[in-house]
Amino acid sequence: MKIVRLACSAVAVFCLSGSLVSAFLPSGWVYFGWPFAYSLQNTSWYYVSQDGWCYNYTTGQWSRLGEAEVIGTWTGTYASTTGMRNGSITITFNAGGTLSGHNTGTTSGDFTGAWVQSGDIVSGTAGQAQFTARIAGSSMTGSMTFGSQDATMSMARQ
Repeated sequence: MKIVRLACSAVAVFCLSGSLVSAFLPSGWVYFGWPFAYSLQNTSWYYVSQDGWCYNYTTGQWSRLGEAEVIGTWTGTYASTTGMRNGSITITFNAGGTLSGHNTGTTSGDFTGAWVQSGDIVSGTAGQAQFTARIAGSSMTGSMTFGSQDATMSMARQ
């Protein structure tokens, strides 16, 4: 038996012989009735597809089973650790691994880029900067590098 967790470990789906089945889940989890699941942690209903995707009815976002939800708009700040000016940043993560956004700080303006996700870790490029961040619910924290300058970043889902 394999347990797959989705939506920041809020819902579990039991897999037997490659197919998803309904099951009552232990304390702290929720009841799963194919193809719908409910998360007590974020009070959201989910649709779980056969091909490993889940849809959050509260946020309107799709995510892979076992991955935190990143698609959408995030805003926050970055703080220099090596001399770059502190600033604010807004990033919209799109399905298909593209992103766009705007920042104010060392350089100000709009940017585009690409992102990939592995579990709760998101990394990629945003304009000329490279970043790596961890998602925990509706917050994202990490680091970014712009040339030889480094900064920490902290964002929240909009």
